[in-house]
Amino acid sequence: VGKSTIISTILGTPGAAQSGPSFDGSGVTCKMNEYTVPSGNKFAGYRLVDVPGLNDAKKAKEAAAEITKALKLNKNYIVIFVMTLEAGRVRGQDSATINAVLGAVEERKFPYSVCINKVGAQVGANSNKKLIEDCIKVGVHKTPHFVAMLKVEYEKMESKNSVLGKDNKMILDLMIENSQPVFIPPSSVSNVVPPDPKAISNLNSRIDELVNENKRMRERHAHEMNDLRNSFSSSGGLFSMLGKALDKVFGM
Repeated sequence: VGKSTIISTILGTPGAAQSGPSFDGSGVTCKMNEYTVPSGNKFAGYRLVDVPGLNDAKKAKEAAAEITKALKLNKNYIVIFVMTLEAGRVRGQDSATINAVLGAVEERKFPYSVCINKVGAQVGANSNKKLIEDCIKVGVHKTPHFVAMLKVEYEKMESKNSVLGKDNKMILDLMIENSQPVFIPPSSVSNVVPPDPKAISNLNSRIDELVNENKRMRERHAHEMNDLRNSFSSSGGLFSMLGKALDKVFGM
């Protein structure tokens, strides 16, 4: 999902991380990769550890083993999950992946952040951040410490030797600065277990319920505001002026 471009942006060097489009849906990252942020950078000395995702069922066991290895480096961690939205919605697969990783650590309540990639302008304007957080934690039962939304076009995120623009770099910096580090002792880490398809299906159903309930709530709110506007407009005088003002505020 464009992790390479994000890592290259943090490192400050175009093409510094393994990159290139994936045409089979399996992702480019197959093994754990480590990168050290160079001197002169805002985060100089930080080690970035990139691991494969669990989306590809054929490679899930190998990916889970790489994630387990990454969790046993005996370091302080800032845990960030990179994901995309599907038609503006959180995918059950991503919520299940977060749960699988957190569940492999004995103290599973440690803080984590989420970086939502490839967010188009329309999705960014219409997405309810609280709803996104609620959908993420459907299978996790813990709200992400920080949610960053990168408003970038798909083509740029998948192109080789690219970095993000200034605005998105600022969002990444803010995410890292506000993400709480946590020490994970290797002895507290068990093997990451890939989520099974049934669990993912259940999560998708629960996310759909949340999204539909949010839609109904927004529709009720719009209906109530419309009734209020009509009430003001039909009262004449000052109330009519207030009704017209509401028209402008709500674009009616």
